[in-house]
Amino acid sequence: MGKKFVGVRYMKLGTAKILSMASLLLGLAVGLLGHFTLEEGTSTYLLVEIITVLLFAAGLLIVVVWCRCPHCGRRLFYKMFQLKVCPGCKRRLDDKDRYVSGKR
Repeated sequence: MGKKFVGVRYMKLGTAKILSMASLLLGLAVGLLGHFTLEEGTSTYLLVEIITVLLFAAGLLIVVVWCRCPHCGRRLFYKMFQLKVCPGCKRRLDDKDRYVSGKR
């Protein structure tokens, strides 16, 4: 696929899924750790809150910009981690580049 969407470099769907999930889970872990171990109102607590928000924002940005069908470019928000087939073009989302029925 040689297309570039929104003037942004192309990222494989599998890589985008892994990075978005890692960013969201890391943000959750940092936020919970900071909430339960640090005292509210301190500068460290504020820094942890800012880092948590940035990690969540990065995860959502990855989902919005790079989680697209590699064939038709449709955004894949709903059940992104469970989809095996693009709901738009009905092509497989893995690297096998075939239609679901195996025909072209």
